[in-house]
Amino acid sequence: MGAATQAGQNATATLPTAWSGRLGLSIFRPPSTSRESVEEARRTEVPERVALAAWAIAGCLRHPAVSRLVAGSKSVPRVVDHALMTGAKLDRSPGRPLRTAAIAGLTFTVLYLVHRILQSTGPDSSAPAAVAAYNLAHRSILLASEVAVGLALLAFIPFLAALVPIIWRAGQETLAVAVAISGGVFVAMGFVSNAAETALIGVADSNQPAAVLALDQLQGRTPVVWTITALVAVLSLAIQRTGLVGRWLGVVGLVAAAIFLLGSIFSVLGRSPEGNSSLLGVGLFIGWMLLLSAGLWRTAANSTSSPS
Repeated sequence: MGAATQAGQNATATLPTAWSGRLGLSIFRPPSTSRESVEEARRTEVPERVALAAWAIAGCLRHPAVSRLVAGSKSVPRVVDHALMTGAKLDRSPGRPLRTAAIAGLTFTVLYLVHRILQSTGPDSSAPAAVAAYNLAHRSILLASEVAVGLALLAFIPFLAALVPIIWRAGQETLAVAVAISGGVFVAMGFVSNAAETALIGVADSNQPAAVLALDQLQGRTPVVWTITALVAVLSLAIQRTGLVGRWLGVVGLVAAAIFLLGSIFSVLGRSPEGNSSLLGVGLFIGWMLLLSAGLWRTAANSTSSPS
């Protein structure tokens, strides 16, 4: 046991690694045994709230040639840390979840853009007769737009599933949970709005103005924009804290979230659920998601092409 302890201490002291994107993606480079290099690594490479020993173990286990590691421990918390790190199935291809998030994010964005293009600007007024006439005249196109947005929401699920663990492993557990919750609520509210609008198309020719008015108000006032506000805000904070993509995109996202918040408030106070200003918000959200997807793909490419 003493030899194992000494070996673990030596492994911790002699394993500086190259830090890639502050996402916990470590690769080997020739070891240095100086205490100064270890302290420099602690300051510049190890993410917040991650123990240096756990970081060193994770770096060892991510190497393709390493399948087992015996680390010495002098305290119960260290034993727990080592058990967690050695028992976990660490991703040996760290770029894979980033690529998954990038592809899923791009798929969502393209399908959502198709949905908005097919919907066009909508009826000239919110009067039940005008809404019913518009839905009857554009029935096939509107149904296609609802299929597109349904597929977009399905694509958003793997986007979240790939991104949340990355944020968690970067030491931002609270933000990871916030992204998961806000993203999940966004998907749920999107499907509620999708169901209401599909039902509205179905009753457009039923000569029931009350039903048309109720469904039009429901699909327009479903708080999708509120959930987009929360989602963009927490994703932007995660970008700022982890360096997941360029931090400037986090700043842009926070500004966009503030604009979405104002739009959400005006949608509650206004007489009609949507206005021309909503098109600006849609364009801003689509543009931000495109930039985020491109940034995730670039981070994945950089982590994959890092020398080992």
